[in-house]
Amino acid sequence: MKNKIYIAAIALIIISIVLILGFYYTQDFTEEFDFDEAINFSEIETQTRDSGSTTYLNSATATLGKLKLKNAGYFTQKYTAPELVGCVLLKESENGALQFSVSPASTYSPSSRDGQIEVKVGTEREYNLVGQYSSRYKSEPIESFTRQNIEAIKIYKLPEENKNPLAESYKYGYFNDDSCSYLIDNEIALTIISVN
Repeated sequence: MKNKIYIAAIALIIISIVLILGFYYTQDFTEEFDFDEAINFSEIETQTRDSGSTTYLNSATATLGKLKLKNAGYFTQKYTAPELVGCVLLKESENGALQFSVSPASTYSPSSRDGQIEVKVGTEREYNLVGQYSSRYKSEPIESFTRQNIEAIKIYKLPEENKNPLAESYKYGYFNDDSCSYLIDNEIALTIISVN
């Protein structure tokens, strides 16, 4: 008789856990990427560095749009932004396209851990999507980073199949410094932004 009670209790606990997880993973939670159709070249913040007689682009930062999150479910949702890669297509360049990362601004704030954003029930949150180029990818002379030489900016959402199952917010770095050539040839851009 005791065994039947234990089995029933364990079965009830397992069913409860499955139902709670089912509610959590199927709750009404939305993410919306709202990228700008165009940005002004003057809004791109740049830093340069000199190497001999050549001045190189060291870094560039620009706001490219907004990420909107809405939790209309039953539980607080921990959201990890997908990995977004941007490619600045240059008309004339030795490097082809400049690769940069795109992420929601302030995802590493004290209220978030490991880049996760906590969205409480019944709330909406909005974050600026910021593109950040660093010369650790490729060195580009500043003369080729001009409004006239930028054809467009393409944003790609990387596949999530290589996520680490032990740490949800960690992503394997399987794309390298030359990801843009692969992405441009093999993937469809999430959006294309023109530069005025």
